[in-house]
Parts: sequence; C-alpha cells; structure tokens
Amino acid sequence: MAYQRNKRSYLQVVDAFLQSQVSVDDFVRAFMYQWREDRDAEWALLEQASSSPVQSDEFVAAVDQAFTACDCFSHEPSNEFEISEAQLRFEFQGLFGKALGVARAL
Repeated sequence: MAYQRNKRSYLQVVDAFLQSQVSVDDFVRAFMYQWREDRDAEWALLEQASSSPVQSDEFVAAVDQAFTACDCFSHEPSNEFEISEAQLRFEFQGLFGKALGVARAL
C-alpha cells in the first residue's frame, strides 16, 4: 500500500533522473530513502495485521527491482555485481518507461 500511495513520488524522481535533471547520487539517495520509508510502513502494517499477506503488484515488484539496482550502483564498477550510471539508467527505463509514458500523457 505504501509503495502504491507514493507511486507518483517514485515516478517523479525516476523521470527527473532519466532526463538528467538530478545527479545520480541525489537520485539514488532520494529513491532509496523513499523505498526505506515505504518498506517500514509496510512492515508496520504487517505487524498490526499479524496474518494478512502483503499484496504485491507489478509496480511494487518494479520498485523492489529498482532498489536492488540502486544498491548495485557504483561510480566505478569493479566487479560483476556493480553497475554503472548508464546501466542504472537502462534498468530504470526498462522498469518504469511504460508507467512514465502513461503518467506524462495524463
């Protein structure tokens, strides 16, 4: 729920990054901060419900994959587990390109 509630925020920061309006460092920091806030909110809801499964959808799955990509980002990748800024942009375009196109059309 928290991820969906903040979908617009995610899309805005991703769009700014893909259009080179923010630095990669500022982008990674902002994206990961929002993800952590939403993760904590989801866990709090789960603890309150104690037995309700967390609902997942395509957007939430994309956010989770995007978090992993941010975590793997390095200015100077030195192994196969690190990715460059160009690779990070490619990942985010693939994960959010369609959603951004829809959001821009509205």
